[in-house]
Amino acid sequence: MTAHSRLGQVQGLGGPADPAEGSHTDQAAQAGDVEGRHASLSPVDDVRQEDRSRITIGHAHRPVPVLRSKHVPATPPGPDRPALLGYPLGALTLGHVTPFLLILLRFVISAVLMWTVVAVRRTPLPRGRVLARTVAGGLLVQGVQFLGLYWGMAHGVGPGVAALVIAMNPVTTAVLARLLLGRRENSRGLVALALGTVGVVAACLPRLLADPSVGPGLITVLIALGGLSGGSLLQERRLQAVDPFVFTAIGVTVSVLPAAALALGTPQHITDPLPAAALLLLLVLASAVGMVCYAACVRSRGARGASILFALIPAVSVLAARGLQGTPLDVTTAVALACGAMACVAQGRSARPTSGTPGRSGRGTGRAATVPERVR
Repeated sequence: MTAHSRLGQVQGLGGPADPAEGSHTDQAAQAGDVEGRHASLSPVDDVRQEDRSRITIGHAHRPVPVLRSKHVPATPPGPDRPALLGYPLGALTLGHVTPFLLILLRFVISAVLMWTVVAVRRTPLPRGRVLARTVAGGLLVQGVQFLGLYWGMAHGVGPGVAALVIAMNPVTTAVLARLLLGRRENSRGLVALALGTVGVVAACLPRLLADPSVGPGLITVLIALGGLSGGSLLQERRLQAVDPFVFTAIGVTVSVLPAAALALGTPQHITDPLPAAALLLLLVLASAVGMVCYAACVRSRGARGASILFALIPAVSVLAARGLQGTPLDVTTAVALACGAMACVAQGRSARPTSGTPGRSGRGTGRAATVPERVR
């Protein structure tokens, strides 16, 4: 590629190249190289250091941000980086805001939004032990999950690995339910778990192969997974009477302090404040709806039944990202969608016979052994 053709790719900055100005052409070529390196970076890591330098292109002099970092680029992720963590809006927002600052802002705005809804609906608040359990469950589902996830990615874990770990929520929930509650999966439940696992791996595999980084932060990503599963089980067992809006509001509120501590303890960075603010608001609205719906699913279907939704989340996120980018559906995403959908159907049809549940005295509750109950 000639210097003139490379110069024309620098996102329309400045006018046409002047062949007589060799230094201008060399600097433009260097800018193209820097931009190419940034396009390959992960959109979910934090910024270590920012250096704003002035690059002369043609006859125009405009400041171009140059990030000397192994982490977040100054531009939104390109078509080769579909969002694997959360919704595509999250990946787009991470192109403008560093992860811990994004989480802090997300928690703060979500808390204001959730408490406003609670006040308008006049929903009763939990008290005493129920309030303490709600704080613990909300902190696990919100704070431990998202802070552990982003901490791990900021310390060497690739986005594909992180997505694969978090999407194993159905398996982790089933294991914890077996160890802590003595629950066993029936045949349809096992089929749902198998299909969900295949769907998650198929959705994450292309991105996992592109960025298989596994750093020391993997332990915190595993902790994030445990927080999500454990908090959901706690909500199912002890917090059935707590409204999903209240549960979510308390969860994001108690997660503000640890998020603020991480944000203050690491370098933060914002580019293009207006687009970043618009994307952040859209992200908060989408995530708030998702968090409340998931809490409602846990309340009605149980932690195990709700967790199967994670079999679809990676594939749906990739599909949405491809739709935003105008790229066609690939084979792995189609397989992931099919397996995730079949997993949800199998989970919805799974039921297990239950004998009388032992109470505190050791006696059964009187429930018939033949009554089918949804697996939770």
